[in-house]
Amino acid sequence: MMEQARSNLCKNLKEILSDQDNLSMLPYFIQHMEEVRAIHLVQFWFSVEAFRAAAELVMQPVSSHHNSSYSNNLKAEDHCSCDAEPKGVSMTPSLSRKSLLNDKMEDKTRERKKVIQSKYHWETSSFMAQRSLCIESDAVDIYTKYISMNAPNSISVSDTLRRHIEVAICPEDGSVVKEDCFDDAQHVVFHDMESRHYPQFCRSRFLSKYQLEYISGGLLSLTDILLNYNTLFYFMEFMEGKAASVLLQFWSNVENYKTLFRPDGVAVNSEEAFDGAMTLYNRYLSLQATHPIDVGDVMRIAVENKMCDVRGVLIDTFNTPQRLVYDKMKEIYYPLFLQSDQYSKYLCELLYMIDDDPHYSTAASHHSDAAAHMMHNKVHQPTSCDQDDPNELWRRPHSLMRFGYITKFGQFVSEAEPGPSHHMSKQGHRIKRSLYSILGREDHSMDRLAAAQQQAERIIDQVLTLTQSAHRVT
Repeated sequence: MMEQARSNLCKNLKEILSDQDNLSMLPYFIQHMEEVRAIHLVQFWFSVEAFRAAAELVMQPVSSHHNSSYSNNLKAEDHCSCDAEPKGVSMTPSLSRKSLLNDKMEDKTRERKKVIQSKYHWETSSFMAQRSLCIESDAVDIYTKYISMNAPNSISVSDTLRRHIEVAICPEDGSVVKEDCFDDAQHVVFHDMESRHYPQFCRSRFLSKYQLEYISGGLLSLTDILLNYNTLFYFMEFMEGKAASVLLQFWSNVENYKTLFRPDGVAVNSEEAFDGAMTLYNRYLSLQATHPIDVGDVMRIAVENKMCDVRGVLIDTFNTPQRLVYDKMKEIYYPLFLQSDQYSKYLCELLYMIDDDPHYSTAASHHSDAAAHMMHNKVHQPTSCDQDDPNELWRRPHSLMRFGYITKFGQFVSEAEPGPSHHMSKQGHRIKRSLYSILGREDHSMDRLAAAQQQAERIIDQVLTLTQSAHRVT
C-alpha cells in the first residue's frame, strides 16, 4: 500500500534496539539513557544479544577441516576471561558460581569435553570444549556485572530469577550453558525500558534531534507524516486549508477499517467489518456519498463487487481507492505541505524542544535554518506603529499592559499571549480533537467543562442572591 509500514520519525522500542538504518535512532536513545543514568539497561540488553549469538554459533556442529583451521589460529585464552577473578562481586550465599566454575573447570575438564563430544558429535573435542568454556566465562561476566547481589551495574532482578539464572549457567549435569539462560532477565529489562524510559524518550529533546536530522537529510516521506501523530496534525491542518481534508479522512478511515481484521486477513467480527465497509462506501464512494471522492465508475464497481464477495468483506476491499488517494496526496499536496506555514511551525516546535541543549547546532541543516529564520521573523514582526521610536510605544492600541483579570466568580482570565511551551503542552489535545474529527467522532470534554462552569456560576449566583436577601432582612 505504501513504501513503508511505519513512520521513521518515531519507532517503538523493539525497532530502536534493532535499528540498522543509515540514520539510526539508537544513538539518540542511548544519549537519553545516559542522561537518566540508565545506560546499564541498554548495555545488558546488547550483552545478552551478543552472548546469544555466540552461544548459538558454538552449538552448531563444525567440520574437521573447519575445526582444525580455526584451532591453529584461535586460542581460548585470548578470547575468554574464565580465569579472571571477579572483584567486589558476590553471588547469593546458596551458590558461589566462581567456586563451582573452578571445580568444573579444573577437576572435571575431561568429563565435560566427553559430554560435549558425545552430544554434538564434534570430531575434535578439545577446541570446541574451549569454545564452550569461553561461552561459560561470558555468562559469568554478564552475571557478575548485572545480576549478582553486589553487581556494579545491577538491573534489579528478583531473587527467584537470580537463582534461576545461577542454575542455568552452572548446570549440575555438566552440560554446556544454554543460549537462552538470560532471556527472562532480558524480558524484565525490556519491560522496564518500555514502561519507564521509552515514554520519557518520546518527550525528550533527543527524539527531536533525531527527527530534525532525519528531516534535514531529505528522508521525510508522506508515510512518515501520515503515521506520526505530530506531523499528521500539521498535515491535517494544511489539508483543511486546501479544502482537501476529505482525502485524508478517507485514507485514515480505511486504515482504521483494516484494524477490524487479523493479520491473516480474516475479520475479527464479520458483522462489524461489514458495517465498517458500508459506512466507508456510503460516506465516500457511493453515488449519494456525503463526502464524495472521485474514483471513477470502474473503481467504484470493483469495490462493490468485493463487498458482495461470498467470503464476506475483505481486508483489501478499499486498497485500490486508498492507493489512488495516497498517490494524489503524494503528488499534489505533499510538495506543497513542505513549503507551507504548517510545516514551518512543526520545525519550530522541534527547535524549541532542543533549544535548551548547548551542544546541539542547527547550522548544518537548511531545514532548521529556515525554521529558525521563520521564528525570527515572527518574533520581530513589525506592527502598525514605529517600534524604533520610544515616543510611539505608548500610543499603541491596547497599551494597558496587564496579565489578566479576575471575574466576579473568582476565575482568572489571562490576557497574556501564551509562550511556545504552552502551545507545545496543548499539542496533544489539539491532535486528539483533530483525530476525532477525522474518525467521525467528537470530543465532548470541552463541552462538559463549559457546562460544569455554567452550573458553578449559577450556584454562585444563587448563593449571592440568598446572602444578599438575608442581609437586607437583618
